[in-house]
Amino acid sequence: PMDRGPRRPHERHGVSSTTSVNRRRAFSLIEVLVAMAVLALLLAIVLQLTQGISGVTRLQTQRLDSVAAARRTLDVIAKDMTSLLPGSGSVVLVPEAANSQPFLGLLTARRSPAGATTGRFLGVQYELDADLALTRRFAGVPFSATDPMQAVVGATQAPPFPLAEGILAFRVLLRGADGSDLELPPPADADWVRVSHSGKPVPAGWKALLLPSTPGPAAFEDRVQSMDVWIAAVDPQALRVLTPEQIQTAAGILATADPADWRREFDASAVPGSVKSALQILHRSFPLP
Repeated sequence: PMDRGPRRPHERHGVSSTTSVNRRRAFSLIEVLVAMAVLALLLAIVLQLTQGISGVTRLQTQRLDSVAAARRTLDVIAKDMTSLLPGSGSVVLVPEAANSQPFLGLLTARRSPAGATTGRFLGVQYELDADLALTRRFAGVPFSATDPMQAVVGATQAPPFPLAEGILAFRVLLRGADGSDLELPPPADADWVRVSHSGKPVPAGWKALLLPSTPGPAAFEDRVQSMDVWIAAVDPQALRVLTPEQIQTAAGILATADPADWRREFDASAVPGSVKSALQILHRSFPLP
């Protein structure tokens, strides 16, 4: 046989050069474990960031939905206010006692086709229930009705239609024709409310507002010129943070404070910070016919 010359050391021992290189490049068990631990740590960090972003997005969406519901409520009230009947047909009722529900009753024009048998008017009531949901009740007023105020009061028997949830406070403020602020519930000697309307007595527990177009000899300064509506709302997530006692405290703060000071009074209270930042305050003014 041909002599191929002297062998290299690794060839004399029967080990190939490829096997030797693979052994030098292999990872040890400790290196593999360290790499897996680092990878798990990175995955945990990414998961926390994702969950945090998702939670913030969900919270912002809930707050936007809460604000949108409150704004839709103001839009519904605006539609009712613009549909109030002028003159002797105007009916706006407010409770005679404090903290009464429903807190507002209206007679509005119903947009139905001519000749409809259900009537062209609606008796409407607004109410804030114990679950902090703002609801609207309405009932059709037939053409044969002779006392529209009774139709407004009768809307209490209609099923409530929810407008918005998480309403900590809903306040109605009245402004006189002379620019003065009028107190609700109306004092016993108030000149801007009536106990009778169109020759008929106002239903028990209510007072009828004296509007600019209401017939009668009342002085201009004794008439109610406009109505300001204030809403304080929080999203459901923020509401779940509060205990029933804290909800009562928060609602009590808003019930006694001037709506213009709601934010300052609420921020100074012992309510959790997450709820303070979630509070949304909306306001709109409506002229009366």
